[in-house]
Amino acid sequence: MKDEKNKGISVFQRYLTIWVFLCMTAGILVGKIIPVVPERLNELSIAGISVPIAILIWIMIYPMMMKVDFESIKQVGKNPKGLVITWIVNWLIKPFTMYGISYIFLFIVFRTWIEPDLATNDLIILIAFVPIVKFLLKVSNVTVPYITLFASVLLFVVIPLAGGIITRLSVIGKKGREYFEGTFVKKFDNATIAGLLLTLVLIFSSQTEVILSDPVHILLIAVPLIIQTFFIFFIAYGV
Repeated sequence: MKDEKNKGISVFQRYLTIWVFLCMTAGILVGKIIPVVPERLNELSIAGISVPIAILIWIMIYPMMMKVDFESIKQVGKNPKGLVITWIVNWLIKPFTMYGISYIFLFIVFRTWIEPDLATNDLIILIAFVPIVKFLLKVSNVTVPYITLFASVLLFVVIPLAGGIITRLSVIGKKGREYFEGTFVKKFDNATIAGLLLTLVLIFSSQTEVILSDPVHILLIAVPLIIQTFFIFFIAYGV
């Protein structure tokens, strides 16, 4: 059974964890040896958002957006439980528990090792929903322009989703749903992973000095993120 499942997984996908760590290392090396590369790329930004990273994220999530089937929305009323659970977990539980867990660890448990200013800045990375983000950041005395938050939604959700819908309807209209789901979408599997890995290289190259100057803080910040990930998973799975 295990061999049958692995047949559909490429070597590239099977050892994704290894590629992730290699790309993280490569990013740090690039930032250390050729710092001019991330410096120039960081200059390419709109409303505080990196254009190169936006492009890579598009490559990463575009195939997922193509899989969104809006026709299935018609069937939501027949079995709404899964959708309701998703809404509650993502919008009522996840952002607030992330803030709570982050606050406990960054301001209380790890306060001896993490300065308040550093912890406050790190909270920006830990939450990602526009209205809730704005509220929680206000509580933390962190200012993030609305234009940056809405530009993020536009660039990373609206544009790729619109493109995915157009592509889906176009391909299905010309060659049918079977070709789209069985052949067309699968062509982008490696592109998604490549986008993820290149994004990691770019992010880690731009944050090399921060990582190397204070690796302990990076590890401490990872603790609430890991706890939150498992916490949310078991809540949704349990329900």
